[in-house]
Amino acid sequence: MDHNFEANEVSLIGNSDNLRVGDWAIAMGNPLGLEWTLTVGIVSARGRSNLAIAGGGPSFQDFIQTDASINFGNSGGPLCNIHGEVIGVNTAINPSGQGIGFAIPINMAMKVVDQLRENGKVARGYLGMLPRELTAELRSATGVAAEQHGVFVERVDPNTPASVGGLEAGDVVTEFDGKVVKDVQQFRMAVADVPPGRGVVAKIIREGKPQSLEFVLGDRAALATFMGQGEQRPEPSSNWLGIDVGVVNESMARALRLDGTYGVIINEIDENSPAREKLREGDVIIEIDRKPVDDVHGFKEIAAALRNSNKAVLFRIVRDGVKTFEAVEVN
Repeated sequence: MDHNFEANEVSLIGNSDNLRVGDWAIAMGNPLGLEWTLTVGIVSARGRSNLAIAGGGPSFQDFIQTDASINFGNSGGPLCNIHGEVIGVNTAINPSGQGIGFAIPINMAMKVVDQLRENGKVARGYLGMLPRELTAELRSATGVAAEQHGVFVERVDPNTPASVGGLEAGDVVTEFDGKVVKDVQQFRMAVADVPPGRGVVAKIIREGKPQSLEFVLGDRAALATFMGQGEQRPEPSSNWLGIDVGVVNESMARALRLDGTYGVIINEIDENSPAREKLREGDVIIEIDRKPVDDVHGFKEIAAALRNSNKAVLFRIVRDGVKTFEAVEVN
């Protein structure tokens, strides 16, 4: 249907990157069938992620949190600032709490619109590495200043843009595509926002010295093709309990104050895993059910033996340099 809109019939688009916590937020929509409903609040937070959204949430999350009432039926309506500019798209609510709603930042939404218009689909950039938050211990071990932002490179997959560009495990990425890297979530979004095939420059710190690397990003959707025929992407170390573990090397053992006890480090835990309640990414597993875990192979053997168990599993871990026990219910 063709329709020519007058200028005063079209909302102005704001800049969600300029939002600050405490700014006014105005939500519009059709909640519960009540047309033209307007509610007012403030921007409660920015950069919310890892939200369990009914029906399946997006893989890349960077939500605006607001206390402006967003109810069932508001989804798709605009979130505006005090000037009437659209700063977000109402998306989700927290049904267990009052005054907690979420909106997709308009800058993110417009990037999606532009790609759909141009290509008919959304393509996300792919680098091929596992980032980790930069802790005080990792800063000390890698020679990164306390005031320096960045992410620690936990792993680089072979035959990926990261490995081709020269990125190595143990590097610290401080800048990507001209943007300062603040944390893992922001870094992942920065990578995903780069169109596949485009070259970017990243600044890193390796053994205490700054360097610049160039990458040509791949396409997440075409990952299998990009990886090549001769060598496939390594499988996760184990998907037992939704836990992906990795090797602990000597420098990492020193940084994590392991005192010669290595074990395996938790790289990722699935969102729906029962282990998420007790374990965290970055924990080092040194025992499972009183059996020592020396390496990834040892972890796999114990996991295979316990895979059909229906009792709680006792983990002994090292967290922040302290050894502790955590019991995880497997069902």
